[in-house]
Amino acid sequence: MEQIEIREYSMDQKYQIGEVIEHPFFGRGQVVANLKKGKIEVNFDKIGVRTLVANYRT
Repeated sequence: MEQIEIREYSMDQKYQIGEVIEHPFFGRGQVVANLKKGKIEVNFDKIGVRTLVANYRT
């Protein structure tokens, strides 16, 4: 059985399609798209697809 790496979500990180993340509010989900302007779409287990900020630099 293959073990899946789960990354904690952070706005300042880059994510690749297929990665599994853990969001503090939305829970666990898989990155399904990289959008323009530093956004990603994530398909969360319990709530479906949401758009999140990624690779944000202050």
